[in-house]
Amino acid sequence: MNDVAKKQRIEELFEVASEAASLEMRWALRDPVLWGAHVVECVASVVKLLCVGLALGLAAMYFFRLPEPVALELASIPALAVFAWNPRGWIWKNHFRLRAEAAFDQVLKTAR
Repeated sequence: MNDVAKKQRIEELFEVASEAASLEMRWALRDPVLWGAHVVECVASVVKLLCVGLALGLAAMYFFRLPEPVALELASIPALAVFAWNPRGWIWKNHFRLRAEAAFDQVLKTAR
């Protein structure tokens, strides 16, 4: 197989996998069970955010001897930054995107 044929095969496979991901995303958005899991995930992420914020606030009160309102206000800034950054999907996950990515990967695995 020459390079042009390989490149064309890869492009066709990528198009099929992208279409599978798009279709799975549409199905996932219509799945009521997945919406329930997403709501539970959102509630859990808010709890995690509060825990991180309170932990940082308590650390600021203990180590820097800041008053409670000031410490909690300052702690909310890095807590919200970590929440937005979401390292390794620890705080929240997008279940719809995860299903679409799984469909994409499945098409690539079955093509091998």
